[in-house]
Parts: sequence; structure tokens; C-alpha cells
Amino acid sequence: MITKLFTKEYLFSNNSKVGQKSKSKYECICENLNTIYSTRDEQGNEIYRDFELTTTGHSLGGALAQLFAYTFAGSKELTDLNQSTQGPEHILIPKPITVITFASPTIGKKHYVKSFQKLERDGELRHLRVSNCGDIIPGFGKHCGVSIHLYENKQAKIKYGKSVNIGRRRMRSLTSQGSLLLNHSLATTLDRISNEFNSDLLRMSVEDFYEKSGANTLFRRQGRQAFSRSDGNRSFGRFKRLTNSMYRRY
Repeated sequence: MITKLFTKEYLFSNNSKVGQKSKSKYECICENLNTIYSTRDEQGNEIYRDFELTTTGHSLGGALAQLFAYTFAGSKELTDLNQSTQGPEHILIPKPITVITFASPTIGKKHYVKSFQKLERDGELRHLRVSNCGDIIPGFGKHCGVSIHLYENKQAKIKYGKSVNIGRRRMRSLTSQGSLLLNHSLATTLDRISNEFNSDLLRMSVEDFYEKSGANTLFRRQGRQAFSRSDGNRSFGRFKRLTNSMYRRY
């Protein structure tokens, strides 16, 4: 609950001054995206029309990335961005919005989870949530999206809408061993994604994870069409590179 309060305050408070007007970070990001996706070349063609939008973050940054993607995917701002002189069918930002989080804590409660899952069912939003075994930060509460839980000496577990709960005894053991920071680090995530047990992950697309986790089966059972698209073949190797990039920043 504290995480959600902080992320909401950070994203949506009007504390960024643009000219004479005070705007939230969320509004500033939306305006920047609108500018980017509206950019045209000399022939009038939209340069970035087919570019998909992916947000990412580690730890609290992952919570921020998830909240932004959730809000943006179902918001009026996105509807406004999808409007142009060519009519409302002209979509500037392709769906779904994808969010990749690393070691992210939970945000929101039951209503938030249901609303998030509706956006997933409708093909508006996708979330891959990567966590390490032994990390207590993402280990509590109800998570959204597909969980990719990494181990040191065995294959990752891939489940939809599941969190790995850590008992109090196990939590005390982890903290006393001084392994909390190690298991929470991006360096550990990178090592485990790259090990011999998880080589297949690097070849999987986002939709492959939704299929393998049972999410698409659940969506079909609930009477909705599972989302699929011809360009949904982005491999997880892309997210290994993403992890590398984020690790260098730290």
C-alpha cells in the first residue's frame, strides 16, 4: 500500500513546471510521447507509427513502470493520442502497451488486479514480471501479469497472476544470511536469465509467455478473445539486452 501511495504521488502530483504551468510527470511523459509519435518525415509519413511502446524498471522503478503502463493503456490520454486528422481509427501508438518489471513490489489491491487483467484480456496491456528466488521484495501480495521466477540451479517457473510467497522463517533466514541485496540485484537477474537452464527464455516472445503461463487459456475460458498479432514475435533476448542496459546504469 505504501508503494502504491508513493508511485501515485510521484507520477500524478503536479510538481513539474513546464513554462508557467505546473504539470505531473505523467502529463509530461504523455506530451513527449504525443510529440514522438506525431513526428513526420518530409513526405508526411509518420516515422514512428509502427514502433511499440515498452516501459520497464527495477524494484520501485518497476512499480512506477507498471502503474504508468496500466494508466496509459486504459486512459483518455491514449485515446486522445490515437486521434488525428485522419480520423479516430488512425492509431498512433500500437497496442498492447508492454511493461517489463524486475524485482518489483506489488501495487494495488483486488480492484486494481481485476482492472489490470481486463486490459490484458482486451489486448491493451502486457506485463512480464521477472523476479529472483530469494528476493523478498516482490514476494508478497497479489501480482499482475506473467511471473518469470528465476532460480540459480534450475529452470525458471512461469505462471500467470501468481506471487511467490515467502514465509516469516524463510524471510528471517534470507536477511540474516546477508543475501537480500544480492538476490534483489539486476546482476543476479542477468546471470540467471543467461544460465544453461533458461536458454529457451531468450527465444520466447511476449505472447509465448502468455501462452505458456496459461493466461491466454484463462482469457478464452472467460469468453474473451486472447490477444495475438503477427508482429508479436519479439524474443525475450531483447529483454536480456534490456537488463544489460539497466545493469550498466547501476
